[in-house]
Amino acid sequence: MINLLPDNQKEMVRREYLRRRLIVIEVFFITLSLFATILLIPAYFASEAKFKSLKEQAGRLAASETEKASKEMVAEAAEVKRRIGLLEQKVVKAAPFIAAAIAKKDEKVIIRSISYEHRGETARIDLRGVAQTRDGLLSFVERLKKESEFDAVHSPVSNLVKDRNIEFMVEIAIAP
Repeated sequence: MINLLPDNQKEMVRREYLRRRLIVIEVFFITLSLFATILLIPAYFASEAKFKSLKEQAGRLAASETEKASKEMVAEAAEVKRRIGLLEQKVVKAAPFIAAAIAKKDEKVIIRSISYEHRGETARIDLRGVAQTRDGLLSFVERLKKESEFDAVHSPVSNLVKDRNIEFMVEIAIAP
């Protein structure tokens, strides 16, 4: 078959073909977009409803946690207040007793450590140190026993095993 159309007519037919092809492609994409929008609208509204529901739930949860935290803080404050009240009730001030114990030592006794322990109504001071001689240690313990501020002074027998350079421990009981 022989092509009898002139060149300018051929170009016009080719342009018309391309234009129709572009129109078909545009209509296809517009139709596809329309269907996608129609199908996605319910999913959008469902996700928005779910988001609002979760946001409300998070708000309620935060409010309940805040309320729970405030209740815990009130309970903790009450416990601290109770403990402070216990401390204020019958506290034995240790400084005068420790000073009295140190004042009873002489040059033959070296005190290396002092520990204080408070239990309920009573308190205890433990003195640890080194005495040059057994007699020096015994005289130190006797001076402590004569002190009227102390309820009881206890020196274990193990303190008297050596004659010189005796590492000792003396327990002093104190009652308010």
